[in-house]
Amino acid sequence: MSTMGVNIWLYDRMRKKRRVTDRLSSSKRDLQKTEVSTFVNFIHQKDAYIAIQVVESLLSQRAPIYTVHDNFITTSPYVRIVPDIYTNVFINMGHPIKIINDFINQNLIDPSSPFKSKYYHMLEYPIPSDDLTDLMNSLLPESLSKEKKIWDKKVSEFVKYYNNYVYAVCSNNKWNKFKTLLENRSHNYSVHY
Repeated sequence: MSTMGVNIWLYDRMRKKRRVTDRLSSSKRDLQKTEVSTFVNFIHQKDAYIAIQVVESLLSQRAPIYTVHDNFITTSPYVRIVPDIYTNVFINMGHPIKIINDFINQNLIDPSSPFKSKYYHMLEYPIPSDDLTDLMNSLLPESLSKEKKIWDKKVSEFVKYYNNYVYAVCSNNKWNKFKTLLENRSHNYSVHY
């Protein structure tokens, strides 16, 4: 939500009264905060998923485990397997485009939409720009039809950012090259005893 400045008057014996400004939440939605927090929360969710997978794997081997953010603390008999577990979590997450497409599939595509059946089995491939534009336009609530220009601009930006992401992670076979590096690694993590 948007915040607004509120003046608070404090009284004390020495300075008599003074004004302090504080920021309080209002009932108005802050669109920029919402937009930014969506992506930040998405990244936090992926970080949490990775941590949970590492912890579950260690617990299944009866290893004692303690975490601090993305650090995994265990006893010396288990410390050598942590890098392999961590790396395997990345490998098993699959192609990065699949993560984004799965997010779109689960959160933006209505179950009765023809897009659901069309893209359900194609999560590892980029969604064509025209289809992505059509999908996003199908989400416009009728109550916002007067603001179609704003919606069209947002859709255009979304498609542009999606295509930039696709280019960054899909061009020149980048995922397969990175996956090969992960699979052929030699304990390239910081391990302390």
